Amino acid sequence: MIEALKAATSTIPIVMAPAGDALGSGLVTTLARPGGNVTGLSLALVEMAGKTMEMLQTVVPQTRRLGCLVHEKDPLHLPFLSEAETAAARLGLPIRPAIIRAAAEVEAAFGAMVSQGVGAVLIQPILVVDPNDRSRLIALALRHRLPTASGLGSFAEAGGLLTYASEFKDTWRRAAVYVDKLLKGARAADLPVERPTTFTLIINLKTARALGLTIQSSVLARADRLIQ
Repeated sequence: MIEALKAATSTIPIVMAPAGDALGSGLVTTLARPGGNVTGLSLALVEMAGKTMEMLQTVVPQTRRLGCLVHEKDPLHLPFLSEAETAAARLGLPIRPAIIRAAAEVEAAFGAMVSQGVGAVLIQPILVVDPNDRSRLIALALRHRLPTASGLGSFAEAGGLLTYASEFKDTWRRAAVYVDKLLKGARAADLPVERPTTFTLIINLKTARALGLTIQSSVLARADRLIQ
């Protein structure tokens, strides 16, 4: 959506609230000085892939092989996968990527990961933005008894095992500040793009029980929210 707006105008200010990766997707020249008519907030979805993968392994320490589901049509899918692979290497675990090109391929992707011995799956956030896609993925994960994690809070709330992400409500509040500054005469090109500095760990205990998982008390103590 933001890319389409930017393509439509180079003069009307556009406030991202937020973008997945403003710099990596070319929406801005630099975070400090965007340089065009786009500013606002950018999530750290690519950078957080590795941390989310590590959180998933902490919650499911018995897993011996990790999976990563990404969407080829997203230009950030390769950087996201690279971060996940780096994290898996740090953990000393093999990773099995599953790259889909359409939502219809999700079921086959899960089947392939299961056949490859994957014990837990990191899902690229773009795949769980749409509520219908999110519900389908969560249902498939439960059917295959695969613990899953993603970088949107709504994922764990809807039944995914865990989310490690920034809170969207804080992002929307900050976006209003940008709008106010622009209406008072500031230039989008001069307003630095902000990225989140705090992240929330959400664990869905109902899903954990459905998967037959017992999560260590030390891990539960680290969670910001537990969904019963």
